[in-house]
Amino acid sequence: MRRESREEEEKEVQGEKMSRKESGEEMNQINAKRRTESREEEEKKIRMEKMSRKESKEEERIKKNSKKRTKSREEEEKEIRMEKMSRKESKEEARIQINAKKRRKSREDEETWINKESRKETGEEKRSNSNEKDREESKRRSLKSPKERRITQKRSREDDSEADENESKKHHADSPELPDPLAISNYQFHSELGEGTFGKVFLATLSNKKQNVAIKVIKKTSKISCVKIKTESNVLRIAKENPYLCQGFAAFQSQSHSFLIMEFASGGSLWDQLAKYQRLEMSRVLFYSAEIACGLDFLHDRGIIHRDLKPENILLDQEGHVKISDFGLALETFGDRVTGYAGTLGYIAPEVRHSNPVYL
Repeated sequence: MRRESREEEEKEVQGEKMSRKESGEEMNQINAKRRTESREEEEKKIRMEKMSRKESKEEERIKKNSKKRTKSREEEEKEIRMEKMSRKESKEEARIQINAKKRRKSREDEETWINKESRKETGEEKRSNSNEKDREESKRRSLKSPKERRITQKRSREDDSEADENESKKHHADSPELPDPLAISNYQFHSELGEGTFGKVFLATLSNKKQNVAIKVIKKTSKISCVKIKTESNVLRIAKENPYLCQGFAAFQSQSHSFLIMEFASGGSLWDQLAKYQRLEMSRVLFYSAEIACGLDFLHDRGIIHRDLKPENILLDQEGHVKISDFGLALETFGDRVTGYAGTLGYIAPEVRHSNPVYL
């Protein structure tokens, strides 16, 4: 009996131990589960915080980018407004200058008309006092052909050119303190501006002078080149009478080269304008075309044709006015019919390129 009771007690003790172990394991499992849940919640909170931080950073970045874009748009709009204002101002200045030129031209026309009228009156008095021989001579001169008249104009221009050269030499002989503008050693060269039809053009200044000039240096290679140099020199000399032609200041030569001293157009060329803007406004096109037409009309009235008109040869002065330049291919016609092929491909008149004669 005692043995049975002892065994039962041992069984009960073992049962209690087993139950205690099971309850302890359950508690451990519960605690482990709680710890994992708490860790997961903490990790979830950390992830949520990171996501919120990322979202806030993204919002800040978006706001900064939007501010930058708005600022850049405002700056672009401001630049556009400033450009429009500058264009309006330049148009207004051009209009004012054109009106001023028109007024000057009208005054000059009036003075010319008055001088012509006074000359007519004096001419009538002289004719009334002249004899029959003078009247016959005037009739004979009035019946001259256009070719003869232009030849006479050429001779008078050559005489005027020689007189101007003599006057210039006399003036500089009387003023020894000034540097001689007819000596290439008295010029200071700065840079090369470009290359013309028969020579290179350099930017230079005369010693003790601040005015910039353009010097065209032409190598004398043949009799034909000498003739063309003389023609270009004559055109530059008479260009002083028209504001839309590049004026010449002096012309001289050495044994191997000829030198043409011309005004310097600081505004670049029409080619530079096309390269910068790609396309010009219609108002600017009309402005340039009108001044080019005035310059060509002046040349054609004197029997001179340019024969190499292109954007590179249309210069602009500091105020934006046209200066037609490079008369290396210019030709003095004197009423003769012009033949031959001259110019730059792409800018030659169709009738010249295809050799189709035009009779005017």
